[in-house]
Amino acid sequence: MRLTPFPFCATDWQALPATRFPGDRGWADVRIQSFADMCIRLIEFSAGYVSDHWSAKGHVAVCLDGELETELDGGRSIVLQPGMTSQLGDRSGRHRWTTAGGARVLVID
Repeated sequence: MRLTPFPFCATDWQALPATRFPGDRGWADVRIQSFADMCIRLIEFSAGYVSDHWSAKGHVAVCLDGELETELDGGRSIVLQPGMTSQLGDRSGRHRWTTAGGARVLVID
């Protein structure tokens, strides 16, 4: 990953407004901080959340709380628990997120 130059800063995630996005089931509250060509999101998924779409965008995802399941379009599925990360490059396969009990995840793309 190559980061375009930008000045040092710290983010108080609780001070940023959350935007709620509905899934096929449940919702995701998303707080976003953008820097040049990089986006960092703190996402809180409700219990029972199922994404309303499949994505081909690459991400680095860090599970902070709960469990987040990543379903891959080939049928494989990976469950992230607190302290685990997943990495997927742009256009490296479609995926979607689900969670039975809710999760809080930091996503960088």
